[in-house]
Amino acid sequence: QVHGGRGRFGWVCFFTMVRSAGMSVIWVDSTLLLQSLTPGHMLGRVMAFDYSFANLAEATAAITAGNLVDNGYSMPSIARISGGVGMLMFVLWSMYHAFGGGAAHRKFKYGDGDGDGDGSGG
Repeated sequence: QVHGGRGRFGWVCFFTMVRSAGMSVIWVDSTLLLQSLTPGHMLGRVMAFDYSFANLAEATAAITAGNLVDNGYSMPSIARISGGVGMLMFVLWSMYHAFGGGAAHRKFKYGDGDGDGDGSGG
């Protein structure tokens, strides 16, 4: 039984699709950024680490949510906790970016494709 009564399952499915589409766009953008900033001889290792870390984070979130359910937390409480953690990460990353950190920094040059940032193409 889906919590919240009849007619809500369709909304859950719809917003799950919206969330998944948004995450796909974010993942594609971050993958392209990694590919443009990583030297060719390191690209396979960096992409493997990215994929492995994403799977590890997903498994950790599932285990944590399962433990919270087992300890008596309600689904809305778990959703609020998850939203709070997501908002905290957003604020921290936004502050980091606003103060000149991250891959959006001017020192990175895009377009040569070799990831070394010197514009030499090799």
